[in-house]
Amino acid sequence: MHPHATRNPYSKNNSSQPDSYQSDSDEFDIESDDEELRFLDSETILRKCQPEALIGFFIWYQKNHPSTKQLNTFASIWQCIRQMYFILVEQAMKPAITNKVSTWLFGSFCEDKGLKIGNLPKHTVGYDGVLGALCYRWALDEDHFSFERDRIQLALFISLLAYTGQRPGAIVESDAKGNRNTNEALKYKDIKLKLVRGKGGEAPLLVMTVDICLDKGKRGKGSVKTFTLFENCCQPVMCPIVYILGLAFTDNIFHPKPVEAGISPHQLHSFTCPIGRSTIDISFGKDVLETPIFRPSKQLFFGKESDTSRALTAAPMRDWMIRLGDRVGFTQKFKPYCLRRDIATSLADSGTSQPQLLQILGHAKIETFINHYQSSSIVIDVQSTFLGNQSKSAMIKQIGRLCQRLDPSMPRRLTEEQKRDAYRQPKFRQVLHDMARRRDSLRLDLVELHGKVTASFKTDKGLEYSKVGSRLRYCRKRATKEYLRKILEKYHDTADLDAMVLQLQDKENFITEMLPKPHFVLEQRRRLATLLFQPTTETSFAQIVEDLSSLCMRRERIPAPGRHPTLDEILEARDSSERVTRTGMGRQTRGNTKCLFCFNNGRTKSFSTPSNLRTHYESFHFQHQVDPFKCPVPGCSKLLIDSEEFTEHASAIHQNCIRARSTLKPLRDKHFEDLRKTGELVPVPLSYRTVLDHLGNIIIVPPLGSAPPSP
Repeated sequence: MHPHATRNPYSKNNSSQPDSYQSDSDEFDIESDDEELRFLDSETILRKCQPEALIGFFIWYQKNHPSTKQLNTFASIWQCIRQMYFILVEQAMKPAITNKVSTWLFGSFCEDKGLKIGNLPKHTVGYDGVLGALCYRWALDEDHFSFERDRIQLALFISLLAYTGQRPGAIVESDAKGNRNTNEALKYKDIKLKLVRGKGGEAPLLVMTVDICLDKGKRGKGSVKTFTLFENCCQPVMCPIVYILGLAFTDNIFHPKPVEAGISPHQLHSFTCPIGRSTIDISFGKDVLETPIFRPSKQLFFGKESDTSRALTAAPMRDWMIRLGDRVGFTQKFKPYCLRRDIATSLADSGTSQPQLLQILGHAKIETFINHYQSSSIVIDVQSTFLGNQSKSAMIKQIGRLCQRLDPSMPRRLTEEQKRDAYRQPKFRQVLHDMARRRDSLRLDLVELHGKVTASFKTDKGLEYSKVGSRLRYCRKRATKEYLRKILEKYHDTADLDAMVLQLQDKENFITEMLPKPHFVLEQRRRLATLLFQPTTETSFAQIVEDLSSLCMRRERIPAPGRHPTLDEILEARDSSERVTRTGMGRQTRGNTKCLFCFNNGRTKSFSTPSNLRTHYESFHFQHQVDPFKCPVPGCSKLLIDSEEFTEHASAIHQNCIRARSTLKPLRDKHFEDLRKTGELVPVPLSYRTVLDHLGNIIIVPPLGSAPPSP
């Protein structure tokens, strides 16, 4: 860090500032001082090393990166520029130039832009915070994942971060430039499971070794460090082996020989170690070793499934952790580095040697830990040391960590009125208004040209309509997130004061309420909410693994807004994994409304109502089929006579929701065709014809000289 970064010796009120110095940053405008610098390449500008050009670069950087508020960031950039100059010309920058730029950078530029001096506070999350977050996720969480495997992957991700202290990019695919889309993440080949024989009559214990091969700066260099994790029988919710086994049985990764013999979770602790050995290896199949453990989901016709060819990136994991921290009640954002900093400081306080600390954290120099990881708070109990009492260092550490706040009155989601207020924020109001107007304008143009929006997605305007809609949804989501963050900050500032006032007003009747336990539709969720927080036996451990494995392929049904699920729906959800999609205004449609023909051709088209799906079939597929034809679903060889038989077959066998053809529609179509031939049908624009057809109205002009039709 630059020596002037911790204090500001060049402030306007400082008498040490040179008399010839002018604080106005416009003095160093590149365009006014040296016009020819604008047309030179970066290497030539660096060789010239003119203060005006260097200062102009910082002005440009701040304009293009307005979110950068730390003076340390600009100090690091200034240091890199000087290093590049030394490499380029093989000599140090002149002191006069260095002093002039540093005086401006750490003086008027810092004050004019309101840059923050010093390091930001480094928040940490310890054992209590992680346990509270996982307890909320499994026992009190009402949020639904589109794929329940993501819930298990998030719990495993948090456990591995807490027990290894690694960067997120060493476990899932990194978001850093150069590592994106490489599909490099923790794979099953990096995991080894062993069963260790118990000593002295103790039960055998499962042990897992994790090989970290994707450390920062050491990718592809053969550098591997191995962590050993043990089965946590007292708190299964904090045991990563439980989550790994749940995913392993779902992915069927075990060696074919034990699979053919019928391996199951109930038999994992019953194996006997060979003579002369204290462990037995639980091997995986060779064909699945390159499969990533953390994987995204892909859309299928019958719902979603895990994509075995792709690795999950760090971005969704980070977003899920931040959202979980907001739900739990952390006062600051719950990020992966909160766990890494806590592990680093705990290892240093426990007396870990410097080489071991550098190996675990993956740092090349101890200065990195001192500058960016070591807490500014003193965790040594100096008071107890002076008084000769027992040290309370553990209590001091706990005070500085993020802790949960399970207050029922804490805002966790925005109401509809708050969402509208979020959209009215000055930062987003005009942007959202302009994008909404542009989207509506494009929609009207597409309807007039193609009849409906879905028929124009491959056109230029259709693509622009999709991009505008995506940007609009992103801006709305960002606006609601920032608005909720402001509400939570306001709540955390006054929550403790309000609790104190309530207790002072009525000490006897003040009772701290807990969050109500939600109702889980899936039976696996209900069992896991209890079993994960109890000491395990062989039977309960096997039941946890079975429930996690079964939960990976399920999706909890979301009831329609404003009503609770009926008893029949709950019983049906227990015995069937049939997907229920929400359509329309709170209606529920059993099965799915995706086009079978489009799915067979590699496209996924979903429709809001069964009638829209029927219209799509008739407009794009039925008229091109030659009767009889085969069912388009892969693996189904049913020969269908006509479209009506296809409708019955798709509804009964493939749960495809198609509205049956109305008996009046053929008569109405024939009547329209007769009127069109005689010229008595009024030409109606296509956009209006859809409305008239929906209302069942037919506009007919009687021939000249005939009587008007009776009403």
